[in-house]
Amino acid sequence: FCFKNSRDQFHKNTRWVLDRAFPNLSFDEQLKKIWLTEGRLCSIDREIGNFHDEYCAEKYLSSQLNLIPNVKVIAFGNKAHQRIKKIEGKIKNSFIKAHSLAPPGCNQKQAKPSWIEAIDWALK
Repeated sequence: FCFKNSRDQFHKNTRWVLDRAFPNLSFDEQLKKIWLTEGRLCSIDREIGNFHDEYCAEKYLSSQLNLIPNVKVIAFGNKAHQRIKKIEGKIKNSFIKAHSLAPPGCNQKQAKPSWIEAIDWALK
């Protein structure tokens, strides 16, 4: 519901990326072409700030990514990219970093160009 109705800036930006990548598909068809997941798959006390979650990234994120080896991964935001870097040698996926789809990162001037670059890379 939130993505389909673009509830907030994160959902609007995610829909923009999907529409850019798959412009001739309905939202439901677009969802069959991608896999969205959280970068952190463990409960946490604090979301903001430094994090040391080698266990979560190694145990859960790498397990998910290894279910679909050799697909391209876009890490939206610094935290997602840092988590992917921690498990880089344990996955068989190539990845690229792009600006966050959520505020405040999505409000930076370089955000949309980074999304376009990542989409173009992923669709090659």
